Amino acid sequence: MTVHSPCFRSFITQEKKRWKRNLIWLSAFTSPRQLAWLSIEKKQYAFDPERVFIAVSKMVKKDVQANYPLPDSSFRIAYPGVDAHLKKDLQASEDRGQKRSRLGFAPDDSVVLFVGTEFKRKGLDALLRALSLIPDSRYRLIVAGGGGGKMNRYKELVNHLRLDERVLFLGLVENVGEIYALADATILPTLSDPWGMAPMEAMRAGLPTALSSAEYCGAAEYVQGGEALIINNPSDPREIQEAIIKLTEPECRNELSQKGQALAAELTWEKTTADSLATYEEVLRRKGERSNH
Repeated sequence: MTVHSPCFRSFITQEKKRWKRNLIWLSAFTSPRQLAWLSIEKKQYAFDPERVFIAVSKMVKKDVQANYPLPDSSFRIAYPGVDAHLKKDLQASEDRGQKRSRLGFAPDDSVVLFVGTEFKRKGLDALLRALSLIPDSRYRLIVAGGGGGKMNRYKELVNHLRLDERVLFLGLVENVGEIYALADATILPTLSDPWGMAPMEAMRAGLPTALSSAEYCGAAEYVQGGEALIINNPSDPREIQEAIIKLTEPECRNELSQKGQALAAELTWEKTTADSLATYEEVLRRKGERSNH
């Protein structure tokens, strides 16, 4: 079984306030639908020496273990791959300047990209507040994603923060790779992300990137040598503000671009496939050994 997301049970167990956690448990026990989910999940994660779970990150593995008593031996990690075609020389794009101009960006604007559909979970609230702390109007933000039905709420927040001229909502984008070519950097201050494809894709495309720490974003586990800026508290607009400014500093941009692209190039779908197949082979070998005994 490949595990792509945190447990359903986590929405109860991760609540820090005891009284609120008890209320959620009560609500779950009076909901046939939630009881069914909890029952199915408990059965899925029941210990079996012949069963191995392939997690997309250590963060997901830890979440499962926090809810169900499974040993490390029950898990293997297979990080998702990144499409190789995203590698490109962004600055050499022939019509980059023209496309930016059509979107209302000036040549000296510092354009930061946010990609995500669930705006609240992906940390757009704190990101917008961070942008409002930067008085320089040349710092601009592109928001790519549907908003999970909350688009109007975030447009109202932009108005409230007086960022109307600095934030561009694109909605759902069919080819995100084209948007990477228009930005100078990308940022994802996510509050919860089992992996986080967007930052790794941006790094593969050569964009300097900032993302939440491994506590919040699985992809940050793979960043070990300064290949991206790490946001330790994605709820803190001040820290995000500092990250935005640093992302646009020439020396930092160049270093992050080169290191990030090299790191993301290691994450191929061929490697993901090989890691997954190795786990299947291991499970089959275990079964064969037991049947021989």
